[in-house]
Amino acid sequence: MRRPSNTLACGWMYTAEQRRNRSGATPRENELAFVFSDEHGAASFTTTFIYDPKTNTWDNRLDNVAQGVAKPFARFNLTKQ
Repeated sequence: MRRPSNTLACGWMYTAEQRRNRSGATPRENELAFVFSDEHGAASFTTTFIYDPKTNTWDNRLDNVAQGVAKPFARFNLTKQ
């Protein structure tokens, strides 16, 4: 799949299910939002990275999406030690 030059490509590999998912995100100020689609092209999972420059941390939000409704799957922060 060809992406615009301002879009980041990302690939996740799920070892338990032996499958791969690909997504892309257009960087916005302090945010990368990846949307993964099912075999029909509908959003099925999102991963959003939000950077806080004041604390130099990343907030990570992972959501399952069913019938267009996002439900939290995981929330965590990354901090450089």
